[in-house]
Amino acid sequence: MLPNQTNQQKTPRQIADGMSVYSMDGVKVGAVRNYDPLAGYLDIQQGWHFTKDLYVGLAEIHTVNEKGITLRLTRDELEEDRFSSLPPPHQVLSKMGFVVTEKGPFDVEDEEVPQTHASGMPVY
Repeated sequence: MLPNQTNQQKTPRQIADGMSVYSMDGVKVGAVRNYDPLAGYLDIQQGWHFTKDLYVGLAEIHTVNEKGITLRLTRDELEEDRFSSLPPPHQVLSKMGFVVTEKGPFDVEDEEVPQTHASGMPVY
């Protein structure tokens, strides 16, 4: 082992349902609910009896540690309406609002397909 090197692994902690979520200014905003890493966002449940969900893009995660998840957003920023609704399937939330991450489905029946030779080269 080299000097100043430890044997601790540098792998990120796993996000799991029930983890506490904190704003950048240290306020606990809720807990992770229904976590799906492929969804591109966190579903954060606030409250127990009268619940409210926040939907925050994974890019807004600042740190994940034994305490929980800390976001790059302040408590005031999380109060904005853009974090209160589920993003469409082809979009995720970021600090600036909705960001398109991929195109939605489209019809390709009318698309013109160029002819090619057997070698794959286009016919002109």
